[in-house]
Amino acid sequence: MFEILEPCKGDCQHMAEIHFKAMHSNPLLHAQFPTEESIRHLETFLGRHYEVVRSLAAYRALIAKHITYGCVAGFACWETDISDGEQEHGKAEDSDLRYSKGCRKEYLEQYAALAANAEKEVMRGEPCYHLSFVCVHPDYQGQGAGTLLAEAVLSRAQARSVPVYLESTPEAVRIYERLGFVAVGGFEMEIPRSGANTPTEKYREVCMLWRPSPQISSDAQ
Repeated sequence: MFEILEPCKGDCQHMAEIHFKAMHSNPLLHAQFPTEESIRHLETFLGRHYEVVRSLAAYRALIAKHITYGCVAGFACWETDISDGEQEHGKAEDSDLRYSKGCRKEYLEQYAALAANAEKEVMRGEPCYHLSFVCVHPDYQGQGAGTLLAEAVLSRAQARSVPVYLESTPEAVRIYERLGFVAVGGFEMEIPRSGANTPTEKYREVCMLWRPSPQISSDAQ
């Protein structure tokens, strides 16, 4: 039903739209971007961001294209262990998006700091793929596109013998466990509920790690 491909330039805006629609139920998104204007800035930023992803060695992306309808149904984006300087380019937490009207930069910056510290504690400098997003359009969720995308990333990691690290919402942990990830930590922060101005609920993410199978040399066979 889906074909896994590298995105072309024309796919980038579709990826941005899918990103927002897939993440729309995430309360952190609305804590960081609580107004319609800030959401519009985010969508514009994401379109540019996914164009950048295609050109930097530090990033990789794949799309799931529906074989029958020819539309982009979902995508995966990850950071490689190449060129740390490039990895800062294009991130919402490190961009001018923080200063756009209506954006609550304090929640962008707090999340970025917590996530970075959690990854450092888990990986301790070990090179890895950091799986940033696996997003599927709501119309195609539950049809296997997300699993195919994640498996494609893991296949590439296996070929390079590098682990894959990610942060998951608690609701998605079971999905990643079925792919071989294990929970290795987590972090939480207080955020406002939708429509509120002060922190009133805890937002939590689970750090998860997948390790490649040991490579068996031909001499050992």
